[in-house]
Amino acid sequence: MTTRLQLKTNEPLNWLLGKVLLNGGDNFVSEALLQENHKLLGHWNCMIRDFRSSLKNQELAPIKVTNEISLIGGERIQRDGRLRDLYAELLAVLTLKNFGYSDFEVLSSAFEPVPDFAAFFKGRSVCIEVKNLREPDDIIRVIAQQRWDALRKKDPQRFSFSVRLYHMHEGGITKQAKDRLQTLLDQLPDRKNGYVEEILDGDIAIRIERGDAPANPGPSFNCEVLLQSFTYVGDESATMRIQSAIRPEDLAFNLNDYQRFFIKLLRIAANSTRQLFSNQAQRFEQRALVVRWEPPTSLIDMSYVGHPKQLLEALFRAVQLDVEVFILPKDTHEEITGKHRFHPPSVSVR
Repeated sequence: MTTRLQLKTNEPLNWLLGKVLLNGGDNFVSEALLQENHKLLGHWNCMIRDFRSSLKNQELAPIKVTNEISLIGGERIQRDGRLRDLYAELLAVLTLKNFGYSDFEVLSSAFEPVPDFAAFFKGRSVCIEVKNLREPDDIIRVIAQQRWDALRKKDPQRFSFSVRLYHMHEGGITKQAKDRLQTLLDQLPDRKNGYVEEILDGDIAIRIERGDAPANPGPSFNCEVLLQSFTYVGDESATMRIQSAIRPEDLAFNLNDYQRFFIKLLRIAANSTRQLFSNQAQRFEQRALVVRWEPPTSLIDMSYVGHPKQLLEALFRAVQLDVEVFILPKDTHEEITGKHRFHPPSVSVR
């Protein structure tokens, strides 16, 4: 990996993340280097190159990353999450730059909370705090990925095969359903027929197949389907393909999902006040909170973005605080995590 990091094409990546990658455990970026995933590496290198050119104090960026991001220890999905948190900062700077912000500076302090960046907008100084709202940990895709990574790490020989997982459920699942799904994955090597099909708690149909078994998801996973969403996780020799069907009823507005999303945003906004209103932030004339959102579903209602933004800004204005909120929905998995997934054009679901 060291040799590939030192390639001229990977110079931006090496500049910002070289030390962190070389000292850390496996993650989707190091995996891309080892597998020579030029599409993912090209995207990250381009993002970092543009990010660097936007900074007035470029030399502080690698120092901030090394001090704040560790890829040592923990599960693979946690290390991937930390890299996606960093990606949120890259995305925030480049997005705000397109909106007319300029003269970005990295802010960092070992003694007290400070915002992530400083910039200017229309002649006024702005401090910027960036948060990454990760996808929930109670959805089938995340649960299956975590379990498969853990099984592969614990016993790579026993779990040396590829897996196909089919389901037709959007949103979170119960603890009972989660426990059963994990058990089904644990027992898959012992299945003589190479597959298992079951109804989990909450009336959730699921089918799991070994890669050496015939691919046969059955009609229950293909009826009344608008499109299919695919996610690939794991290494090449033991890939897990997660296929989920999107049905007409999945496009209906879900008040419960919206409420959960808004509550999470409230927590993020409250947490960001430690940085946006710290002692070092008092010199700024404006404040901006940028949230990169990893939606739990393949298709999202864009009012999920606009309405909470208005509510949060109004909440700050009610106590005469000026904070502009930006919510940036993640558009694809491929460019962020290296997981290939089909996404249709943006669709309003209300």
